[in-house]
Amino acid sequence: MSKNRFLPILLGVGLLTVNCATGDAKLSWQQADAIDYDGAVSILIEKAGDVTMPEAEWQFMEADIKQKVSAVFKNTAPKKGYTVKIQITQYTEGSAFARFMLAGLGQMNFKASVEVTQVKPGQVVVRKGTLEKDYSMGGIMGGSATMHESINVKVGAAIAEAVATAIPAPGPS
Repeated sequence: MSKNRFLPILLGVGLLTVNCATGDAKLSWQQADAIDYDGAVSILIEKAGDVTMPEAEWQFMEADIKQKVSAVFKNTAPKKGYTVKIQITQYTEGSAFARFMLAGLGQMNFKASVEVTQVKPGQVVVRKGTLEKDYSMGGIMGGSATMHESINVKVGAAIAEAVATAIPAPGPS
């Protein structure tokens, strides 16, 4: 048997596991001002009116986000406080069969808006941004992927990391 006979088989297996997925969930800020991490934090998580998701996933995501974002704030300066509001605007589980058949079909999508408001003293929005994560891997990997393993477990960490990223305060010009 020649080595060239195995080439079509290897190409076929390679095509079944093609990866067209985007990278990790990343929050991009449209507005980003400095945050005093010594302050207290209140976290509000909600779904937009037309967003539906399984109750177990909602409970997991809500607890995960609250735990990870709360860890960013030290809560040592009670006179300073922030509210982090997360609104899930898109949650689409897609079709595992379609992903298996062809990369790009049956995508899983997650989108959320994130707003950090300073509530003590005053009410000022200090950060505003959008978190987007799409998953479109094809083949065996795409067909066996789940929303929980591929997206939901990454959301809390992505939001906490983005909130924890220090934005330098504007200095004298």
